Amino acid sequence: MKRKLLVPVLFLLLIAIIGGGGWYGYQQFTRLQRLEGELEVLRAEKERLQQQASTTAVEADSKSQKLTGLEHKARELDAAKAALASGVAVKILEAAVKSSKIPTAEQYLAIGAVRMITNGGSDQEATAAYERALQLSNWPSSMRLACAAQVGIAATGRAIEIPNDCDRMLAASGVVPTAVAPDSAAGQDGTKDSGVAR
Repeated sequence: MKRKLLVPVLFLLLIAIIGGGGWYGYQQFTRLQRLEGELEVLRAEKERLQQQASTTAVEADSKSQKLTGLEHKARELDAAKAALASGVAVKILEAAVKSSKIPTAEQYLAIGAVRMITNGGSDQEATAAYERALQLSNWPSSMRLACAAQVGIAATGRAIEIPNDCDRMLAASGVVPTAVAPDSAAGQDGTKDSGVAR
């Protein structure tokens, strides 16, 4: 009887061992798949970080070159500032402007630049020299002349880009621009390419 009982017990024990081994093998297989997936994610992250590091190294090299250029320009500016610190250059320029019958915008620009290099941007006389240069340049009048010339060129039938500011400037001068032909289109840069007078 013991023998008859031993066979089924051994059979059940064998089934339990095989089942347990299969379950353990399945668990190890799923764990291995999960670990492989995590490994792939880590590899992708490593590649991304390496690319980021190489990009950062290139940017750092570029910034280092720019910094070297800026340091060189700063040394040049310091040298110019030291050379102009005595004030002789400003006095010479101011004397030239006083002795000139008709001072020019360029003379005042030179005075403003030398004063700003010597005394910094807070120098009120440098600001005044720049403002005087702007007054002498009469740029609004020059801009109106340029707009009028562009409208004249367009009136001859030649295509020319006319800035949108010209309408406003010519209207302020008393010139009423005519309507633009329907086939002319505004450009992407805010200018109108017109072959007719406005």
